[in-house]
Amino acid sequence: MENRKIVLPENVKKIIETLQTHGYEAYAVGGCVRDSVLGRIPQDWDITTSAMPQETKTLFDKTFDTGIEHGTITVLLDHEGYEVTTYRIDGKYEDNRHPKEVTFTRSLKEDLLRRDFTINAMAYNDADGLVDIFGGMEDLKKGVIRWQYDRLCELRLQSCNGRKVSCSVDTGASERKFQGWISCLVSGNAWIVGVQLFVCSNAVL
Repeated sequence: MENRKIVLPENVKKIIETLQTHGYEAYAVGGCVRDSVLGRIPQDWDITTSAMPQETKTLFDKTFDTGIEHGTITVLLDHEGYEVTTYRIDGKYEDNRHPKEVTFTRSLKEDLLRRDFTINAMAYNDADGLVDIFGGMEDLKKGVIRWQYDRLCELRLQSCNGRKVSCSVDTGASERKFQGWISCLVSGNAWIVGVQLFVCSNAVL
């Protein structure tokens, strides 16, 4: 765990601390953590927890079953919704985004392992600091987008082949925007993943 301070919105802190007070683990996770360490303002905040969906629902007055079959509920605080998802292990993906089935787990590591890139597999709360098991911070420093190769990677690669991607790279002097496609091919028993990018001044990020 890294001693790095991220300023969490008050309602995000409240949700995390409420879960912790009742004996559960809880963290901000994914893109909001990545954007925060890059000095950007996250568009939304996702929370991951060891609590089962029904356990989470009992702790808050207003919740909605956003995707409870995948472990996700929305907690409503001050008229704003925050997605809270139980740690899970994903099964086969059928539509590039949603697994056909999931298995809930109490392990943060298992939950982070299911995420696509190392830079999106970091978690944070004020008590534990930055949890970066798979080297996301190092990849951010190097400017590397690295896929996490796990038991589901082959299925994900098959579904992502040809997917359009956009990104921005800060070169120090200026920020350059790119668009391109993910390409995947098999070489022996290994998958080779490439991201073919071209400079695009009006890339939508």
